[in-house]
This record gives sequence, structure tokens and C-alpha cells, in this order.
Amino acid sequence: MEKVYFVTEKNAEILHDDFLSLRTLYTPVIGKDAVFLFTLLNDYHYINKTNMHYIPLEDLGKVMDLDWKELLIARKKLEAVGLIRTFEKSSNKHLIMRINKPLTPTAFRNNSLLYKEAMRKIDDIIFERVEFAIKQRTLDKSDFKEVSIKFQDI
Repeated sequence: MEKVYFVTEKNAEILHDDFLSLRTLYTPVIGKDAVFLFTLLNDYHYINKTNMHYIPLEDLGKVMDLDWKELLIARKKLEAVGLIRTFEKSSNKHLIMRINKPLTPTAFRNNSLLYKEAMRKIDDIIFERVEFAIKQRTLDKSDFKEVSIKFQDI
């Protein structure tokens, strides 16, 4: 088999809340191999971000203990749900894999296809826990007066 090489790019920073959403909401839809591949691609992005050299795709399969076919299936699942986009330079089998942020729980809920598939395997309580954990919370400051100083006051 001809070697295929890849490099990663990201459209945005993937944060802890994104990984919580990924592990909890996406795993029932795309499976643990695809989720593991996503996290590994994110790791490889950090490993490779300073020198940006192409890495053999088979290295991912070795780390994940997957054969070529299983690795391809995991990649296609990530593409199908929009977590990665893959660009191929066919002349020399080089890939650019763009890593996309997972959907927030609210956006996930609004995607009827993903939401329906996830709900076949997890219940609303699990979903709501993740949704509540990720929501931005602000404290009620109506009974408070701001006392912060200005730069010119120092």
C-alpha cells in the first residue's frame, strides 16, 4: 500500500468544554475510535505545530491500534459529523486535516440528525448535565456596586 501523509490545521482552539461535549455527546453517535482519532489529531497538531512536517497516516493507526480500514472508517465518521475536513493532494498522497470545534450542546440539540442519534443511546438527563455544565454562568450583581479602579487612578 502506498504511504499517505498528513498534517493538521485548526479553525479554532479546542477547549475543555469542547472535549466534554465531544466525549459525552458525540461518542454515542460516532463511536470511541472516531473520538479517539479526533483527540489524537488535536494532539498531533500541538506536536507538529512548530515545524509542520507531514506525518505518515499509518502512525495514527499504530498509536490507536487500528488497521487501515478501521482508521479510514473513524476518519469518515469525523468528516460526516463535521469534526474534520480532509483535503487531499492526489499527486503525492498528502492530506491536510482541518480540525473543527465540536458543537456546543445547544447547537448539537439544534442539529436534529445528531441529536436524534445521540438520544437513541443516551437519555435527556445525561445531555442536560453536559449542557448545564458548559453554559456560561454569570452572578447576579444587582445588589453590588463596582469598586474596580481605573488605570489612571494608580
